[in-house]
Amino acid sequence: MSVYSLIAGFLAMGVPTTIVGLMVIILDLGIGEVPGFLYTAFALSSISAVGLVWLTVSGYFSAFVFGGIFLGAYCVFFFLMVIRIVDVLIVRREEARLPETLSEEARGAERVNDFSRAVRLYESYLDERGDDAGTLVRLARCLDELGEYGKEAEVLERLFRLTKAEKRMEAGLRKARLQRDFLGDPAAARAEIERLRKTFFNTPLEQNVERAIENFERGESAS
Repeated sequence: MSVYSLIAGFLAMGVPTTIVGLMVIILDLGIGEVPGFLYTAFALSSISAVGLVWLTVSGYFSAFVFGGIFLGAYCVFFFLMVIRIVDVLIVRREEARLPETLSEEARGAERVNDFSRAVRLYESYLDERGDDAGTLVRLARCLDELGEYGKEAEVLERLFRLTKAEKRMEAGLRKARLQRDFLGDPAAARAEIERLRKTFFNTPLEQNVERAIENFERGESAS
């Protein structure tokens, strides 16, 4: 057997394993099992390459037995690695879809007035994806339906920090009304109103905010 045959045999064993190893690195598969399989496969590919060398010195029968045993083991570990990587990719795909599924289920629960379940699902969605204005508005609405005004005020605060000017005004006024009318904390309500005044001072919405505050102070709807 020529040197070229030996090199070809070694590459036939090593290249597929190297490709799998690169997949592990590139995909950042943080799983303990894959490196173990990877190291084992590299070791077996090296042993199989040694078997090809033995072919040139020990005769075809010995090399056949030697190579068959380790080549079989190599193939088993190689395919176990591939299967493991595919499993991880499937799990990642499902996890990526999970937040959207939570949001859809939450809206469904809200439509049938199951506000407790909707709150749990919206909170899970926000934990997965982070705050977004639309979900915070829906979560605040569900909490209002449940009479959980303290939690609603916390959500409105998150909304205030996140949203654009008009939504921020609505969130601030709603929070002030909750503090005054439902949480029995007029001092906090006044502080919220003052924050609104400072936030919108010398902005195009300043007059709108002042009119809304006048209505609020007369006890009218702040939303």
